[in-house]
Amino acid sequence: MHKKIKTLDLISFLKDNRYKYYSISLIINNLIVATHTISYRKFHIYDEDIFDNTIKWTEKEFLEVYNNATWCID
Repeated sequence: MHKKIKTLDLISFLKDNRYKYYSISLIINNLIVATHTISYRKFHIYDEDIFDNTIKWTEKEFLEVYNNATWCID
């Protein structure tokens, strides 16, 4: 699946597919700048980077950082 979506739609998608991990690319100026491995568990978004560091976000925090972002679900 290669679907471009905005951050709020990404959160909805993750909530509808809880406990599954997705490879999701962050797109800026039509270029993929980073790929995240993301899942939604209970009330938090778990975001793993390429160095295996995990950030535990609330929805509000994730939206504050990535409010105007576009994502591509791989």
